[in-house]
Amino acid sequence: GALVARRRARRGEELKNLLLEAFRARVEQAVARGQLGGDLERVLDGTLDPYSAAQALVPVLRLEPE
Repeated sequence: GALVARRRARRGEELKNLLLEAFRARVEQAVARGQLGGDLERVLDGTLDPYSAAQALVPVLRLEPE
């Protein structure tokens, strides 16, 4: 009952954390390689808000390394 539910929840959290780590690493790689195009510069310059940039970039970032 309760033990099984806690284990399931813990496994789910572990998977989500691993996925977030992988995505964060992919974003860091993309930044280091300059793959975010002008969006990062536009955010830094204040001509593009971070929320709009993220909305545009999330669909094009992949988890697998290139």
